[in-house]
Amino acid sequence: MEKSSKVVGQIYGYFICLTAIILFLTSVQSIVGSLVDLGNPKYAADLAGSSLESFEKYKMNVLNSLYAAKEKDKEKEKGKGTGTADGGPAEGVKSAAPSYVPDDTGLRAMYEAEKTIKFDSARHVEWRRIVENGLMGLLSAALFVIHWLWLRKRPRTAAKAA
Repeated sequence: MEKSSKVVGQIYGYFICLTAIILFLTSVQSIVGSLVDLGNPKYAADLAGSSLESFEKYKMNVLNSLYAAKEKDKEKEKGKGTGTADGGPAEGVKSAAPSYVPDDTGLRAMYEAEKTIKFDSARHVEWRRIVENGLMGLLSAALFVIHWLWLRKRPRTAAKAA
């Protein structure tokens, strides 16, 4: 019975050590990825492909969304059949052009503000991931050391008792 208990203890100890190593490697990999994203949040996974890559792309997206919203409103009004007799838009229905189109200075300010918010958010997320995975790595290293030392002591204790 003592021999089977010894084997079960060793299996448990080695299993915990293996799990701790895997967890540690996963934490290190995640920390490295977060450090790379932190170095250039513009190309972080969460922001890749967004309209914040360049001002021109942002400008096109804003203008397209303004015109799309206006078209949607126009279609909604057209579906109600409230046009005038001459085929023009009904009273209160405006043309397809948006009522307000910001100039380049206004768009640039909007772009910079949104970029700052998104980049600050991305930095916060990456720092949180670094801290979380750093703590997980430290915990896994501690588990490994504790169990490894415990495994090293087990045979000596059993040999002394015999």
